[in-house]
Amino acid sequence: MSYESRYFPRAEMACKCGCGVCDVSEVLLQKLDALRERMGHALPVRSGCRCENHNREEGGKEHSPHLAGAGRVCKAADIQVGTPRQAYYLVGEALDLGFVGIGPNTQKGFVHLDVADSLPRPALWTY
Repeated sequence: MSYESRYFPRAEMACKCGCGVCDVSEVLLQKLDALRERMGHALPVRSGCRCENHNREEGGKEHSPHLAGAGRVCKAADIQVGTPRQAYYLVGEALDLGFVGIGPNTQKGFVHLDVADSLPRPALWTY
C-alpha cells in the first residue's frame, strides 16, 4: 500500500481477525478519502481487508473484493452507518464518486462499497 490515506489508517483497513493482512487498492483508498471529505464526518470501517479464513467466518463470497494477501488486493470496505438516512446519503455520494459495487444493509448498520473490476459491475444490491 503506497498511497497514504488521509482518513483510513492501515490498522482500520487490516483484517479484523488479527492476522495483519492489509493489501489495499489505492483506488479504493482515494475514493474512500473523497467520500469522507464529502460526508464531513468519520466513516468507521466495519470490515476492510480479509484473509481467506476471516472471509469464510464472515460468510463472504469465494471471490469477495474484501480478500487480500496471497497476491490479492482488497477492493472493498464495509462502512458503519447509524441510520437508514445516513445509508441513503452515503450511497448517493458513493454513486457520484464512482464506486461500482454498493450494498446497503440497514438492519446490520453498514454499507458495502467496492471498486472491483473482476466481478459483474456496476452492481447495487441489498442484504
